[in-house]
Amino acid sequence: MEKKEILKTINLLTETTLDISEITALVKEGWHLKDISVNVEETDGKKLLYMTYILVKK
Repeated sequence: MEKKEILKTINLLTETTLDISEITALVKEGWHLKDISVNVEETDGKKLLYMTYILVKK
């Protein structure tokens, strides 16, 4: 089984959208979303949203 881990990061204070076109393309190619983890961190006056997507393909 193949596995891909993709990390997406946005600054919640300046950005309003998250580009998931890479993940959408992988799902269309037969990959399956196995897990999503989310974390928010405050550093240097920024609020960063980290989203980690785990995809698998059999």
